[in-house]
This record gives sequence, structure tokens and C-alpha cells, in this order.
Amino acid sequence: MIQILLRMSRLRLPPGPPAIPIIGHLHLISNYPHHSYWELSKRYGPLIFVRFGSAPVIVASSSDTARQILQKHDQIFWWRPRTAVTSYLYEGRNILFSQPGPYHKLMGQVAFSRLSGNKRLESFRPIISSEIRQLLSNISHASNNVSVRGKLYESTFSIISAIVIGKSTKNISFRSPKGQSLVAALLEAVDLV
Repeated sequence: MIQILLRMSRLRLPPGPPAIPIIGHLHLISNYPHHSYWELSKRYGPLIFVRFGSAPVIVASSSDTARQILQKHDQIFWWRPRTAVTSYLYEGRNILFSQPGPYHKLMGQVAFSRLSGNKRLESFRPIISSEIRQLLSNISHASNNVSVRGKLYESTFSIISAIVIGKSTKNISFRSPKGQSLVAALLEAVDLV
């Protein structure tokens, strides 16, 4: 810990508020973190240094600042932490979890060429239009209380599964040990990752 602090003291860090020992700046973050960062940015500028406990964090509070950082230092932020879940899923060798390098670059090119070409996207238009019509119909015929977020998740997963595996999530038979729907199981997997 002392070595980290010594190394950080030699760096030219952006301005930030005074920290409290052990908790750092956690006391400044409210239930709405984006509001807290906005308030701090009014006082300290678009680039702020804070500590969450002992973890140093640099917050870019404007889109221009974030864009500049990510364009200039994209190789630094490209790295992905390896967790037990990512190691278990495909041994970290799929496009989502692979580390930067030639393999990840190749996977990105293959995915882009297979899924993002103009002709390919145009071929998905009927699938997307159908799902959007279904979503709007479900929302308009529902009672007063509608979970729009849940309906959007269902539609998004249905579009993605129809594009990737050729079947909508509604047409996939799925049995979860917890009795969950396929969408609920996918959301749980996303949360675990």
C-alpha cells in the first residue's frame, strides 16, 4: 500500500477533493453517482482524481474528455480482468473475454464482417421490425403497469438470438434448474460476468 502511494505521489494526477483515510472519497458519492460526479466536475474540472477505498480512480466527467482518453490510450483500457467466470466460459477465448492481441483482433474482424456488413444488416431488417412491432403491441395491450425495461430486454435478446442462432428466444425450449425463463437466466449470467 505504501509503495502504491509513493508511486502515485510521483505522478501528475488530476485535481480532486481531499480524501478521508481508508474510505477515500466514498463519502462524496450519493445514491446517484452521476450527480455526485457532476457536482465534483463543477468544482475540479472534467478530469477528477478520486479514491474508492484504496483503489485510485480517474473520472472523466465529460464526453469530450472520455473520448480523448480512450482514443489516445485505447491499448491501456483494452485489457480485461480475468475472473473465475470468464475463465470458465470458453476459457476466456471468445470475443468478449479474450485479452488484447492478434487473436482478439482476428475475432473482432470476423464478427464485424459476419454481422455488420450493410447487406447482412439489411437481411436482419425483417427480424428487427417484427420484434419491435411485437414489443409495441405487447406494451400497448398490457395493463397499466408495464416493466418496459424487462420488455426491452426480452426483445433485445430475442433479436440477438434470432440473428446469431436463427431462433428467437421465444422459440427456444429452455429449462432452468431455478425455473427461470431464458431471458432471466441470460440476465443472471450477465450479472455474474
